[in-house]
Amino acid sequence: MAGSTHAQAFAEAILSSGRTHVFGLMGDDNAALLLALREHGVEVVAAHHESDAVAMAEGYAWASGRPGICSVPHGLGLSEVVSSLRVAARDRSAVVLIAAAEEHDVTAYRRMWPGEDPAAVLADALSLAADRLRPVVVGVDAELLTSPVRVGAVKLPAPRPRIGLAVGDDAAVARRLTAALARSERPVLLAGRGIQATGTADLVRDLAERTGAALATTLAAKGLFDGHAQDLGLAGDLAHPAAERVLRAADLVLSFGRTRPDSRLRSLRGAPPNPRARPVSGERPISGERPISGERPMSGERPMSGERPMSGERPMSGASLISGAGPVSGAPVAPRTMLVDDGDGDMAEILGLLCGAVSRRAPWFAPVGTAAECWREDLLNFAPPIPAGLVDPRRALATIDALIPADAVVVVGGGRCAAFVCALIGRPRDGRFFAAGEPPGGAGRALPFAVGAAIASPGRKVVVFDGDVAHPGEMAGLDLTVFLLNEGAQDDGARGEGAQDDGARGEGAGGEGARGEGARDAGARGEGAGDGWVAALAGEALRPGAAVVEIRTAPGVTPRHRRFVGGRGER
Repeated sequence: MAGSTHAQAFAEAILSSGRTHVFGLMGDDNAALLLALREHGVEVVAAHHESDAVAMAEGYAWASGRPGICSVPHGLGLSEVVSSLRVAARDRSAVVLIAAAEEHDVTAYRRMWPGEDPAAVLADALSLAADRLRPVVVGVDAELLTSPVRVGAVKLPAPRPRIGLAVGDDAAVARRLTAALARSERPVLLAGRGIQATGTADLVRDLAERTGAALATTLAAKGLFDGHAQDLGLAGDLAHPAAERVLRAADLVLSFGRTRPDSRLRSLRGAPPNPRARPVSGERPISGERPISGERPMSGERPMSGERPMSGERPMSGASLISGAGPVSGAPVAPRTMLVDDGDGDMAEILGLLCGAVSRRAPWFAPVGTAAECWREDLLNFAPPIPAGLVDPRRALATIDALIPADAVVVVGGGRCAAFVCALIGRPRDGRFFAAGEPPGGAGRALPFAVGAAIASPGRKVVVFDGDVAHPGEMAGLDLTVFLLNEGAQDDGARGEGAQDDGARGEGAGGEGARGEGARDAGARGEGAGDGWVAALAGEALRPGAAVVEIRTAPGVTPRHRRFVGGRGER
């Protein structure tokens, strides 16, 4: 490292960490770092906007299981990523952002001081991001990046301590949950992304089999219990009709690993879907639940050297149990809800104690079948007329779902059709599923997120579903397919070149066939051809290479949870 600048030392450390890609937007003050990365053989994936750099790093982290690294210019560049950092924090995404030495309260902040070893600073930031599943900003002065490294020139703060949880908390939590299960006749176990992160899904399945409880997931953990006889699939507004009936009958919901409120859990409150509900990306806490602001540190945790906690953080002691969800006005009495925060207790220990303490019971409900089977009920019950040249988005997505490779990575963007995608596109059996446009502030990040995921997933097809408000950017050389579900929310000019024709269209690598010109004739648009053209178009688009497919859907087909008026079930 003798004679190296801080930028060169950072580049060496990033390469040594095994990273081959860093995502960034170049400016005068971070140019030295990005140029040094290229000199060391690390590919810098250029972003068109600061928020895109964070989204690509988040997609890389989510798909690879390792923190993604990104960099943006100083000054206003950092202010442009505030929303993206908040979204990444709520998604529990391990991202390290190297930016300006400007303090802020969005996420964990680690300033680098003269005399510190860049490799040690990077290792500390990567460790915090991975340990806490959260974004970390490393603040570096622009002048420091171009100055020589002189380690030990100043006295440095003490290293960040590693402090565990207090002994006995997990046992106390397990006793309360055991007592609640013993009193319950119709329990539901609801799993969030924290269960995936802690690798405790098998313990939740075991607990369900012992107690006869129904299994359900939040959108972040979609597909976690696929194939299990007691699985209901998604809970809340995106639940299929059969699952919704079971969820409304529950008298207890134990929610594990759900780090933030979810507006889509309305079914757990006993209320029918609300036509005036917030948009797909909106969120409200369920009755009796405390909203969460950002992430919270583990009990006893102290900030890392130079780190500032996130806005709203406060230490917790043991796993948090939130109970007493009350009834919704004019609706059936809601089940009691108990929320177990995975960031405060040892989830594996709590679930293990529960499994050993509960009494074995048979399931209290009849199996509902697969989600695909259950959604047929909605197709039969709601069949509005479909104008010529348009398609029912539910049928189109069901056709596409059957063609997606088993090991694919699925990324869902925003738009009003996102509800259809989240409900009807399953998590690939050996792949991944992520709703990138679902949280507030998540709009427009599906494609950059997918680019990061594709870079981290060589050999896997990455499939993106987005609304007509988005259009693909750079996809050159990636095995990535984008389905744009267009219900006319934007005018033709916003759909990109060639979108003025009447039906579905496609473009991308590969032959013409169902893509390109062949997608514009009457047969490809579906006029008089039923839904067969969707299979042909999707099959062609899912071949190796990059492709974009626009499917123009009928706006008269609305999601099931938005068809109810005044709680009376009128359609």
